[in-house]
Amino acid sequence: WTMEAVSLKDYFVGESSRRLLFILSGAAAMVLLIACVNVANLLLARAETRNREMSVRAALGAGRGRIVSLFMTEGMVLSLIGGVGGMGVAAASVPLLERYITRGLPGASGPALTLPILAFTLGIALVAGLLTGLAPALTTRLKDIQSGLRQGTRGNTGQGTTLRRSLVVVQIGLAVTLVAAAGLLLRSFQAVSSIDLGLEEPEQVLAFNVSLPDAVYSDPTAIAEFFRTLTTRLGQLPGVEAATVTNRLPLSAGTNVTEVNLLGDPDRTASFMELRTVTPDFFEAAGIGVVNGRGLREGDAITEPGQVVISEALANDLMPDGEIIGRQIAVWGEFAPTVVGVVADIRDRGPLQDPPPTMYFDLGGPFQPTSESVLVRTQGEPLAIVDEMRAIMLDLDPTVAVSGIQLLSEHAQSVVGRGRTSLMQMITLFGVVALLLGGIGIYGVMAYFVAQRRREMGVRMALGAAQSSVTSMVLMQGVRMTVVGILLGVGGAYAASRFLGSLLYEVQPLDLITHSVVTALLAAVAVFATWIPARRAAGIDPMEAFRGE
Repeated sequence: WTMEAVSLKDYFVGESSRRLLFILSGAAAMVLLIACVNVANLLLARAETRNREMSVRAALGAGRGRIVSLFMTEGMVLSLIGGVGGMGVAAASVPLLERYITRGLPGASGPALTLPILAFTLGIALVAGLLTGLAPALTTRLKDIQSGLRQGTRGNTGQGTTLRRSLVVVQIGLAVTLVAAAGLLLRSFQAVSSIDLGLEEPEQVLAFNVSLPDAVYSDPTAIAEFFRTLTTRLGQLPGVEAATVTNRLPLSAGTNVTEVNLLGDPDRTASFMELRTVTPDFFEAAGIGVVNGRGLREGDAITEPGQVVISEALANDLMPDGEIIGRQIAVWGEFAPTVVGVVADIRDRGPLQDPPPTMYFDLGGPFQPTSESVLVRTQGEPLAIVDEMRAIMLDLDPTVAVSGIQLLSEHAQSVVGRGRTSLMQMITLFGVVALLLGGIGIYGVMAYFVAQRRREMGVRMALGAAQSSVTSMVLMQGVRMTVVGILLGVGGAYAASRFLGSLLYEVQPLDLITHSVVTALLAAVAVFATWIPARRAAGIDPMEAFRGE
C-alpha cells in the first residue's frame, strides 16, 4: 500500500483536465499565429506597393525608426479592431463553451468574460499587432530614394517575396498540424466508441434519479417498499418491458468492497468490488445478459442467508476453473451470501478500463439509501413515457424529487466521450479555421504574384506561350509551397500527437490513413486556392498588360 497527498484542487481537476486545457490553448494559439501570418503577408504585399510613399517620407526627413513605427502602428490598429470584434464573438460563444467544454471537465465552472480575461485578450491583440507589423517594417529599405521615386507604385517584385512564401509555408504547416490532430482524435474516438460496454440497446432505456426526503423516509423497509411500488406501476405502462431501481446507473463506478473470498477457501480472493443493490428486473432493463444460473428474484435477501448475483470478472477471479453457482462468498467477514447467478461484465470504470468484479444484491437491506436511479426499458420511444412517469410520481408522493432524466445511451455516450468529445469538436473547429486561413494565405500570395508579374506574363503570351504553360507556372509556385508546408506539418503533427498520447486509443501518431487524408485535403485546398489566380493569369491580354504597365 502507498499513499499520495494531493491538493483538493488537483484532486477534482486532475492531470487529464489540465492536459485538455493545455491542448486547447495550444490549438487556439496556433490559429492566432496563422491569422497573424496572413495579416503579415497582406501588409508585406501592401508595403511593396508603397515604395514611392516611403521614399517621399524619407526624402522629407523621416528616419527608419519613423517608418518602422508607422508599420507597427498600422498592424496594431488592425489587431485591436480584430481583438474587439473577437471579444464580441467570444461573448456570444460563452453558451457554446459551457456546453461543449466545461461539461467535459471535472470541477469546471461556467465560463465568463471577466476583466482579467479581457485584459489578457487586449494584451494578446497588442502582441499580435506587433508581430504583424514587424514583417513589413523589417523588409522596408530606404537606401535608394531616387529609385523609389522613379519606381512609382509598382513595387519591387523581388523584395519580400521569399519572406512571404516562407510565411505561407508556415501557415500550411500549422494547418496540417491542427487538421491532423483533429483526424487522430476523431479516429481515436471512433475506436473508443466501438468498444462493447456490456449494455444491449441502451437507447431503449429511460433513466432518471429519484430522491426521497430523509425526514419522511427513514425506515429502510419503507424506502424499499416505495421503490418496489414505483417499479411495479412503471412496469404496467403500455410499451414498458421492464422497470428497475439501482443504487447507481450502469457505467457509474464506485468501489464498495475491498476484498472478498470463497467461504472455506481464503486463498480464492478478489479485491475492489463494485457493489450494486437492484430490483429483480435490473438485468433485463439494463440489457445485461445472464451467463450462468439466474438473476435475482423477489424474496432474495441481502441478509443471512442471502443470495447474490456476480459478474463474470468476479467469477473468474474467485473460481476460474470450476462451478461457482451454489458457492458462498464471505463479505466483510459478516455474512456469506450464496451465488445464484453470473451475468455479463459491464465496463463500469470506462471503456478503456477492464470490467471490474461486481456483486448484485437485492434492493432491501439495512443500508438502503434514499436516492436511487430508475431504469425503464420500453419497446418504443422511451421519452414518450416521461409525462406518465411524472404522473405516477405525483400520485405516489408529490414531495419526491425527480432529476437527471435521460436515455441510458446518452449516459453511456458521456462516459465514452468524457473529455474526448469536447476536445475533438474544438480541435476540429480550429482545424477547419486553420484550413480556411491557409487557403486564403496561398490565394493571397499567388494573386499578388500574378499581379506583380502581369507584364512578364503578357510578354510570354505575346511571344507565343500557351495559356496552359502560364497556368502551369503559377500552379507550380503554389504546389512547391504546399509540399514543403505539408512536410513540415506532418512533423508538427507527430510532435503534437505526443501531447495527445493519453487521449489516443489504438491510433499511432504517424497513422497512415489520417495523414494521407489530411495531406489530400490540404493539397486540394491549396490547388484550388492557386488555380483561381492561375486562371486569371492565363486570361491576361498582352496589349492590356502593356498598357496597364
